[in-house]
This record gives sequence, C-alpha cells and structure tokens, in this order.
Amino acid sequence: MSAIFCGVLEFISGLGMYELADGFRCWDYNTEIWNFGNIGGFVCLRSVLFFGFSSLLLIYGMVPLFFYLAEKMNKKLFLAISISLFSIFIFDELYNLLFARILHLPRASDIYKKLGFHYVEFK
Repeated sequence: MSAIFCGVLEFISGLGMYELADGFRCWDYNTEIWNFGNIGGFVCLRSVLFFGFSSLLLIYGMVPLFFYLAEKMNKKLFLAISISLFSIFIFDELYNLLFARILHLPRASDIYKKLGFHYVEFK
C-alpha cells in the first residue's frame, strides 16, 4: 500500500509542479539509466519499489527498534537525545528557510554546489 500511495503522490507532485510552475522539475526519471516503468519522467518502477521497501524497513525495523530503545533506555537520556535531534532538524530548517535569506548567509544548496553536488535550488 505504501508503494502505491507514494507512487501516486510522487506522480501527482511531479506533474503538479511541472504544470503549475512553468515546467519546473525537481526530478526527471527520463535521464536515469534504470527507468523501467517510467511515466512522463515523474515516476518509475525503481522509485516506487524503493519507497515501498523503505516503508517496510520503517514499519518493521525502525519503529520497533525505537520502541525497544525507549523501553530499555533511561527516560531522561532518551528524551535528551530526542530533543537534541529535533533541535538540530529545526535549526537546519530555520537556517535554510529564514536566516540565510534574511541575513544573506550561504545556504545549504550553495555549499553543496561548491562541493560539486547537484542540488535543486528554490528561489
């Protein structure tokens, strides 16, 4: 079910961005080597299978592991780790979405470009 839902969501998202943003694409499976089942470059069988496998890994692997850790760990330590990870995530989002734009600091996409990684940049 997750593979089907994610595939439909990926197709609708890709098509919606393409139609509403004058041909803007965050991904294009037409240029990929393994693009079997490609539908307009918005979705392919490989991506759908990856999403399906990832959801199974999350449901049957990660969630039970975190519940096990929550039961076995000291509650204060588990809470401290959870709050720390959440804080890092929120800081990263706020930095890239607000602070970097307001204070004219380098954004993550600028740093990735300098390192040679291709990264989608939103203006």
